[in-house]
Amino acid sequence: MIYRSLALVIGLLATTLGHAQTYPAKVVKAIVPSAPSGSIDIVGRLVAQKLSESMGHPVVVENRAGAAGTIGVTAVAKAPPDGYTLLVASQSGVSAAPSLIRNLPYDSVRDLTPVALMVIQPSVLVVHPSLPVRTTRDFIALAKAKPDTLTYGSSGVGATQHLSAALFGMMTGTSVRHIPYKGGALAMTDLLGGQIYFMFSPVPTATPFLNANKMRAIAITSMRRIESIPDVPTLNESGVRGYDFSSWIGLLGPANLPSGIVTKLHAETTKAITDPVLKKKLLDLGLLIAGGTPEQFASFIKQDIAVTSKIIKAANVQPE
Repeated sequence: MIYRSLALVIGLLATTLGHAQTYPAKVVKAIVPSAPSGSIDIVGRLVAQKLSESMGHPVVVENRAGAAGTIGVTAVAKAPPDGYTLLVASQSGVSAAPSLIRNLPYDSVRDLTPVALMVIQPSVLVVHPSLPVRTTRDFIALAKAKPDTLTYGSSGVGATQHLSAALFGMMTGTSVRHIPYKGGALAMTDLLGGQIYFMFSPVPTATPFLNANKMRAIAITSMRRIESIPDVPTLNESGVRGYDFSSWIGLLGPANLPSGIVTKLHAETTKAITDPVLKKKLLDLGLLIAGGTPEQFASFIKQDIAVTSKIIKAANVQPE
């Protein structure tokens, strides 16, 4: 019996090593659960290009947008665990979806294998130039003076933009009005046109308009400032003590992805995001380089699900 068990262990180790040594042997598909040109898509394509170069086989991005990112996540959760279908995921489809969508066709912890946390994506509180505020204190004072009057947009109920504003309202005792759109681009268009007053926008989306003076930056949602807009303070240093809420982008696979493949993908992804040229591109987009082990990424996801769930419940966002 001992010899039989030992033989089984050796066989499993050999299989795992074999997977790692021969992988990849064909094209790898990286599913992005959002439309082209968004920050998840941009990061996914930049990293996929580096992985293609380093692993010797193409890593091709496929966009599967819709249903708050859950269509793309579902496709990966149900894919064979062979390393040829991967997921470039964000907070929306992994952390927020369990609290927002009834009968979700996957379990974010059980049905996915975390590989590498690539970047943290802070948001920036931006306002239309007509709003007479220049600091967080100004904004809070105006919101308290005119409750339920200041409108803001998001890419949908439960999106990072929505949850960022909900958390801000809870921490500052302000009441503002949410206008959900069918996409972040539509919300941004209305902000530029003055139909809404403010947004918690991803930094890469807002930066061109900030540079053109078409909107004004008030504060960053992360605990540290962003290299691309270094003069914009964080909410934490602007008086909203402890505010720290950002989205993230990471690489995952289906459940039961062989450990050898996970190790190889993690190493190659880490090499990609720390490459000086790619790292500069990511920093210029207003992103923060993450990193850590697959195990740390798994713990991060569990914690993020818990935090996001608390915000959704406190904001009284009802599941669909």
